[in-house]
Amino acid sequence: MCCSEFGDVLRQAVALSLLGWDHSDLKRAIAYWEEALPLYRQVGNQRAVANNLGRIGLFLVKEGNIESGQKYLDESNLLYQQLNITTGRDSLTGAYGQIALMRGDYEQARAYFQENARINKEIGSRMDYLWADLSLGYVALHEGNFTEARQIFSESAQEFWKDKYIIGVIFTLECQANLYIAFGKAKFTARLIGWADATREKIGNTRPLLEQAVVDRNVAAVIASIGKAAFEDAYNRGCTMTIDEAVAFALEDG
Repeated sequence: MCCSEFGDVLRQAVALSLLGWDHSDLKRAIAYWEEALPLYRQVGNQRAVANNLGRIGLFLVKEGNIESGQKYLDESNLLYQQLNITTGRDSLTGAYGQIALMRGDYEQARAYFQENARINKEIGSRMDYLWADLSLGYVALHEGNFTEARQIFSESAQEFWKDKYIIGVIFTLECQANLYIAFGKAKFTARLIGWADATREKIGNTRPLLEQAVVDRNVAAVIASIGKAAFEDAYNRGCTMTIDEAVAFALEDG
């Protein structure tokens, strides 16, 4: 392959990888990364191959395709080991942590997310650290450690908003909505879900199937608790909140 052909193939692979970060359609995003994969293999960019394998695996897991996702993740992990790469593996460790969480192995999930947080803190990757730390809050929620979960969610919401990272704020407040279900504050949950739905629609960010399933369960629980009319009233009030109002609301004691 001549230099110009090499460059064209690499540019195409990079372009496809970037297109995959448009999460308005997650299946399409995965398809872009899968299309980029053989191009990276063709030009011999093994690190990019490992990165793409990890991303595909992570989002397949998020979409509920655990078996398929595991195959991509294991290939990514093997390649990282062969390349002796220990950083930049967030998709991989995040996905393994998610799988452990889904299987109820909270100790293993916590270990993956703690390692992720530690590495990203050491290398100064603030955003990746915040995501890893938020994941630890989600583990605490599943373990029933509501005090720890609330503290992490509160700090995460403020830190993501400090950086104007909207999707980080959205997911954190969706986690907070789970916490309010546990606290029996159904109307708080409905308002946060309403705000999250409206904001996701505004920025064109689709919820992965596993996350949507959690939201659907929360909606059903709220309706069972307070009735459909009260849910719709609280939900619609949430839809009108600004992001500043939503963050302040989520941090209230209720």
